[in-house]
Amino acid sequence: MRGEESSDSESSRMEESSVRRSLETLCQELNMDEQTATEAMDNFTAIWNTYTLEGDVVHWLACSLYSACRKGSTPTVGKGLMEGNCVSLTRILRSSKLR
Repeated sequence: MRGEESSDSESSRMEESSVRRSLETLCQELNMDEQTATEAMDNFTAIWNTYTLEGDVVHWLACSLYSACRKGSTPTVGKGLMEGNCVSLTRILRSSKLR
């Protein structure tokens, strides 16, 4: 995930797999749609490959999920659109155990 040497490719694949599992678990708990989850993973991967992220990876995944949730829109009864996909920040924070 980090663009390391080929000798570290197996450990980076294991790390990426662990991150994906963490995101899948978080998304299942939040009943997140697949498109938002995919966008969150893409955003997280781009940041992960560019910067050094300190702390719990799940907390960074939660930030990425929140960002992806805000980019979507949900149709309303009055033929309008509501910004976001109706997953609240509070639920994301609770699910990721970010205090």
